[in-house]
Amino acid sequence: MTSVFLVSPDFFRASLKKKVVDGELLAVAAALKDAGFPVSIFDAYRSKESPWTTLLDQLNLVHSPILFVHLWKVEALEGEANRVISEISAIRRTIPNLRVVGFGYLARALKTQLPSSGGFDAIADADGSEVFSSDEQSSDFKRATQVLSLSLAGKQTSNLAVMAEHLATTTGKDDVVSIHASRGCRARCTFCTYNADLSKGWMPRSINSIADDIETVLQNSSASKIAFYDNDFGGSLDELEYRTSQLESILRARNLLGRATFSMNVRSDCLSERSLFSMRAIGVRTILVGLESFNEDTRLKRFGKILDITHLRRMVALCDNLDIEILLSYILWHPWQNPEGLKEEVKLIQEIGRHRIPQLLTRSILRVVPGTPVAHLLGFEKIQASQATTFMFKVPETERLYSRMNQWLEDRLKNINNAGLLHGPERFETLATLKLDELDYYQQTLLESL
Repeated sequence: MTSVFLVSPDFFRASLKKKVVDGELLAVAAALKDAGFPVSIFDAYRSKESPWTTLLDQLNLVHSPILFVHLWKVEALEGEANRVISEISAIRRTIPNLRVVGFGYLARALKTQLPSSGGFDAIADADGSEVFSSDEQSSDFKRATQVLSLSLAGKQTSNLAVMAEHLATTTGKDDVVSIHASRGCRARCTFCTYNADLSKGWMPRSINSIADDIETVLQNSSASKIAFYDNDFGGSLDELEYRTSQLESILRARNLLGRATFSMNVRSDCLSERSLFSMRAIGVRTILVGLESFNEDTRLKRFGKILDITHLRRMVALCDNLDIEILLSYILWHPWQNPEGLKEEVKLIQEIGRHRIPQLLTRSILRVVPGTPVAHLLGFEKIQASQATTFMFKVPETERLYSRMNQWLEDRLKNINNAGLLHGPERFETLATLKLDELDYYQQTLLESL
């Protein structure tokens, strides 16, 4: 069979993000190997090193190779995505018989751009593949993309031997290993590409298979930090209670409790006291919840997000008591924002805890992803990746405020970078200080302008 090469690109070369072992890449590699394909993995996101030179050398040794590129970081939509696409396009021109498929959330967001890039033949997701290249596709190519889609739909079981081999040779003690526990999401937020992961809604993996993956990580690497990269670990309140309780029981029976810490994404309405106590016992130390806006009108009518703020505040307080860090994703800047709304939301962000919002406030801006309901609402159906945050604010004063805030942030980041504080051991303290300084500047500026 034709050799398949799997690549997770280096989207964040100058980033404070932690190194993450791409678990989705390992799952796809396992499915392909089970189907009989020779597989090679290049996880550049974890190593922060460009894989292209080594990859090009190996591709030249194979007749009609297939390249699967995991485009999984929607945060890279505006800038880094274009660089990666250009690099892949250069390889595609160098090796004419190479066939390239993009998969992942970012691939879906770039659906209108990839066909004209010259670097990709198709994109694939859980529902199948869409081929836009006019070149003839071999039977191996068709079979490999079919296996890829089955893996993304959760219909292929993990090959733990593949996972163990990769972990043993590439993973360090400071790395975070990502694994998945479910597919899809039952929410239908208007701005989100993640809830299109599985068109049929939300589908869980068995708890035993999740425990198998956890055990494989701990037995075959020095890593002890595991991130569930699901859009929604639980599915519903009852299911989250059941799944966390079952995982706690299985890990205890295998003597694995206390050997790893976990992070996960959970919808606010799924959280309860029972599930949080189980999470604490399992070793969950970080939960990411999508808040998006304290403004109920914006949250419900613009973003399509149903959320009980009173319930969320109770869960935040309980997490604090259990020593679980709860982070809240937020969209402060969007086309409908106004100065009065900004002032009120910044006040509420300070009250719930600035440390809970992981983004810089000026970077907490709506990304208009092609194909999402909010893109259609704003007339952005044919938007390119580099234009994802170039919408117009409907209130001119909001536009002026954003420009002022953005200039302040750019100046501060330039000074910090020139001082060499973004890459040393003090970089996280530098970022924390920057977030607090930014909050002070927002409060001062909004007070002056209103």
